[in-house]
Amino acid sequence: MSLPLGFPDIPLELTVSRKPSLEAVVARFRAANQEPDSAVRAVRHQPATEGIFAEMPAAVDPRLRAALERGLVEFEPPRWRASGLGRRFLNDLQAAFLP
Repeated sequence: MSLPLGFPDIPLELTVSRKPSLEAVVARFRAANQEPDSAVRAVRHQPATEGIFAEMPAAVDPRLRAALERGLVEFEPPRWRASGLGRRFLNDLQAAFLP
């Protein structure tokens, strides 16, 4: 029994060489961009901008603020996560939030 997976056919120029040329890759990308059912939908350039920094709100739990000062957590809006140090000292990080 043969079950087709629906993968697109890869052009011969991309399969023959060990390293496809940049021109062949760009041509394939542009062709895929023109297909109506392509996974390539839109490519937009957005220039880099400087980050916007603000003071930590007073409403932040003091335990979380202390963990941040110790380097156990990182804040990348909109989420908090354990830092590399926090992962190595996970027991300390968990103990800071347990009653």
